[in-house]
Amino acid sequence: MQEVLEAEMDEALGASKSERTPERLGYRSGYYGRTLVTRVGKLELRVPQDRAGRFSTELFERYQRSERALVATGGA
Repeated sequence: MQEVLEAEMDEALGASKSERTPERLGYRSGYYGRTLVTRVGKLELRVPQDRAGRFSTELFERYQRSERALVATGGA
C-alpha cells in the first residue's frame, strides 16, 4: 500500500521524488502517519504530503481508520 501512495503522489505532482521536469505541478513536503486497522492487524502507513496541501489519496478516505471503510472505497 505504501508504494500505491507514492505512485499517487508522483502522478499528482507530475514528477517523481527529486525529478526535475517542467511539467512538475508542486513539491513534496514530508509525510504524516496513518494507522489502519485490518483483519490481520494494524497497518502503519506514511502518507505523503505536498507543500500546497492539495494532495489527497484515493486509497482511503480522510480520517478513515478501519479496513471496512478501505474495502468500501475499493482500495484493498
